[in-house]
Amino acid sequence: MVRVYSELMKALLSGKFVYTAEIEAGKTANLEGIIEKAKRLKGYVTAINITDNPGACAHMNPLIP
Repeated sequence: MVRVYSELMKALLSGKFVYTAEIEAGKTANLEGIIEKAKRLKGYVTAINITDNPGACAHMNPLIP
């Protein structure tokens, strides 16, 4: 028997199609804005990802041939 740790895991294991959302974290420690955005998505998505560095720019390492 598989242990279910979240609503997302439960939905995926049941074969349901799930919707997820992504919220960008601001440049502040104040969580009010993020919480308000998440509340607006309640009932529409199964899970929310809050990004920790949305402005990052990945580059290839120059040592890779």
